[in-house]
Amino acid sequence: MLPVHQLPSELLSSILLSASRQDAPQKLPRRSPLHRLAAVSYRWWKTVTLSPIFWTDITSRLESDVGLYLRKSQDAPLNIKCFAGYCNTRTFVETVAGAAHRWRSITLHYNSEDLLDNLPSAMPQLTDMQISTPGGSQSSVPRNILNLQGLVKLRHLCLRNVGFHWENLELEGLLSLRLCRLQHTVPNFTWITAVLQRSPQLQHLALRELEILPESVHTTPTEIQLLQLKSLQLSEVREGISRYLLSTIYSPNLKAFQFVEYIDPRILGYDEILCQAVLKRCIPSVLQNLEKITIRSRSSGTEIEVTSSPAVSNVDDFNSWTPWATSPDSGGLYILFFNHDYTLSENPVITMLSESGLEKATRGEVKLLIQSGLGGRFNPLLLDKLPTLTTLAATNSTDVRGILRHLGECRMQHGTWSYPCPRLETLDIRWANEDVGQGDVDTFFVTRYADAF
Repeated sequence: MLPVHQLPSELLSSILLSASRQDAPQKLPRRSPLHRLAAVSYRWWKTVTLSPIFWTDITSRLESDVGLYLRKSQDAPLNIKCFAGYCNTRTFVETVAGAAHRWRSITLHYNSEDLLDNLPSAMPQLTDMQISTPGGSQSSVPRNILNLQGLVKLRHLCLRNVGFHWENLELEGLLSLRLCRLQHTVPNFTWITAVLQRSPQLQHLALRELEILPESVHTTPTEIQLLQLKSLQLSEVREGISRYLLSTIYSPNLKAFQFVEYIDPRILGYDEILCQAVLKRCIPSVLQNLEKITIRSRSSGTEIEVTSSPAVSNVDDFNSWTPWATSPDSGGLYILFFNHDYTLSENPVITMLSESGLEKATRGEVKLLIQSGLGGRFNPLLLDKLPTLTTLAATNSTDVRGILRHLGECRMQHGTWSYPCPRLETLDIRWANEDVGQGDVDTFFVTRYADAF
């Protein structure tokens, strides 16, 4: 192993660049990490000060060093980050606006109502834009609308409480789009569908808390082909919009899907309604990408999580969904219906999963985690639709007596006598309802595994 002072210049530069971009502890002074690196030795100082790439990340935490970064970066593309609370955000934006022709990315989290007025209209090199505001009163609505031109290189767009004049954008190269809480800027739903139709390369789409009116939702929707789409998140959008998008978006390569909404029978396809579950358009492609499956079922409404990587439901933060969905180690779907009647949507959801190919999705590990709340019950007949189940765990005082009886009954299935869930290896009911007694457990073991003793 080479000593540090003998490292090749290119390798040393890469190491120092990575170190310079680490987040400094909050207790340290708001001083550029480059100052600390450059103070180590003359060689480090020379490497840092003479290479423009070290000076391309300009944040509002730099305060008085912003001008220095602009000079040192020379003509290199810039990554701009502005966060409210670290400095005068208006002054910061005005200072870096003179180099807008070099902006590669802009991340802007602000509280000022008219800060968007300070953004330059032309950013020809911009590939990544993320703008967020806490919202505000109706008086602030007119100032929360961006009016930009071109952005021909834009690849990633994330807006929260910020509107956009979509007709001015060229979106053929857009790879990810995240829109949240646009009700205050009243976007036209026609614009949303037009954006999707004009973004054939889109890989990641997240729409959350949209209250826009679905004035363009037709009975016969026009198909939107997103052949490159890998992740889709629809969370608490207005009723009708999610159904329309699920009916129109064709995405055969989807690997991660999150859906959160109040009960809509046409989404699930109830038996009494003569229609197929709209969700079934998305689920089969997701299941094909799973090597192992974890199913979580909760009673806070109906919450079903099917994933090859744990805790999809914890990835509820708007800014963390895309990193999770783009990870090569994760994939799956998360479905939450807000509904106090636990059984109303649980049955059709699991039925829909079964019909979508859940049984054939994997021959590896398949877990079912039931978290039903105090005194909660899980319909044991649904286990017949999960024949590849290998692990079942019940927590939060779930009443598992019916589950134990069902799993212990040998019955005729497909012409042969067998027990439900023949691949079951682990049954964890340590935290089940206190009414579950030792007799219930003994009866289960005697009836199901009598031949093994």
